[in-house]
Amino acid sequence: MATTQISETGAPLEPVGVEGCATCTALAESRQIAREVDDLPAVAHCNVQIRNHPHRRSSDWRTVAEQRVWGVAL
Repeated sequence: MATTQISETGAPLEPVGVEGCATCTALAESRQIAREVDDLPAVAHCNVQIRNHPHRRSSDWRTVAEQRVWGVAL
């Protein structure tokens, strides 16, 4: 799960994505581009997406035989 850094004053800073996650990397790049063009709603949206992006432990993943899509085994 993404973490949120805390400033010296105790105020939360932007969330930091998980290293090596392509989704977190893409969102961080989008956030930087949005910041460069002063699109603050887009920056906030990227922060929410990074914060809410799920990361599971390898033990949480089901084997291919156990995976189901809409109740149908893959």
